[in-house]
Amino acid sequence: MNPLRAITVSAPNFDFALAVWREHLDYELRERAPVPAALARAWGAPACAGRNSALLAPQSGAAVFVRLIEAPETPGYQPLRSFGWAALELCVANVDALHARLCDSPLEVIGAPADPAFSREIRPMQALGPCREPLFLTETHGDAADYDLPRAACQVDRAFIAVLGSADLPRALRFYRDVLGFRSTAPQPIVYSSLNKSFALATGTQHLICTLCNGRDVFLELDQYPSAATQRPRTAGELPPGAAVVSIAVPSLAIPGLRPIAEPATHAGVLYAGRRSLCCPGPDGELLELIETGAG
Repeated sequence: MNPLRAITVSAPNFDFALAVWREHLDYELRERAPVPAALARAWGAPACAGRNSALLAPQSGAAVFVRLIEAPETPGYQPLRSFGWAALELCVANVDALHARLCDSPLEVIGAPADPAFSREIRPMQALGPCREPLFLTETHGDAADYDLPRAACQVDRAFIAVLGSADLPRALRFYRDVLGFRSTAPQPIVYSSLNKSFALATGTQHLICTLCNGRDVFLELDQYPSAATQRPRTAGELPPGAAVVSIAVPSLAIPGLRPIAEPATHAGVLYAGRRSLCCPGPDGELLELIETGAG
């Protein structure tokens, strides 16, 4: 089972972001509530307490959410330029039709649909969401040799991969593979157009990437970022800008090697349903939220 449960995005213009996700990406509002103080403390972002939050899901009904959290602008934030959670990858039904639609929308298209040389199973495009969160919008045609890919049941379906920009790919792999126990594919070099544009690199420049799987379900991508990348700017007490937190389901929170920000706690709401969770920093400072399922 794909363990990805939610990707949280910091939203400087909350109402605008909520409207764009609903009107232009067809996501449905599942829950809207102030951020509980205990949850804000669990993220190490106490300033978020009491702010607006919205839990959104695709029309397919898939229980993988995009969560918007009201937040101020973070000076110095630029998409695809810093370490941490870099992008949300969503499966879509027809990427060319979606591209035509998004060209006349508040979203900024930063990469038109293309067939990548490294895979015949996908046709992706890239855009910036209303919070300048990078969106990788991917039409899938089949399964890869090492993992399965979802098929969209609506025009813009669930997020199925969270993308991490890493300063040290082997170090990130050791955490997600050896500490959390997920299976990884071997790192491979690819021509990564969006990174090359972001860092003004030559068109054919290659970057190492690998994917993390639970069984045959792919859910994370780890990207080796160029040496010009920087730490994600973050205001004290706030969540990081852009893609801020990735929530995944795990059988148990008793995992050696974690450094929780706060003790495990239970939270109400659709995402948690009273289950225990904790948040911890990953090797690139990314915030990873683990939700305990109790399943063996």
